Amino acid sequence: MSSKDMTTKSENILPFHVNSLPKFVVKKCEEELNETPDRKTKALQELRSMLQRNPETRGISFHDDLLAQFLRRNKYRMRDAHQNIQNFVIINRNESYLFKSVSDQYLDLPSSKAHVLLPKRCPDGCTIIQSRLGI
Repeated sequence: MSSKDMTTKSENILPFHVNSLPKFVVKKCEEELNETPDRKTKALQELRSMLQRNPETRGISFHDDLLAQFLRRNKYRMRDAHQNIQNFVIINRNESYLFKSVSDQYLDLPSSKAHVLLPKRCPDGCTIIQSRLGI
């Protein structure tokens, strides 16, 4: 059974696949980061401008959601967010194999059965991984 097919009866349990931020996360962004739609839009524009001026990141089209993650992670400090994105681009360029998907053949190996991603998330949105020791 796929986690996409499962329904959640409780508001406290999030499905594995999440298409938008839960309400409590949006509220936390507003309270802790003073995030507003206007501030977010201006910050995204400024960060895009910084990225286009940088030779390492010029010409790369970043999704708004990815840039917003870096902004939030760095509490809207532009220089820090810019540096983190630049580091992300460099490691992606130098170690691209880290960002490729795992082939289905790997999932059939006995050693891949030791960890299982559960189909639901914690109430705070974290992914749950079950480790099976001794397998």
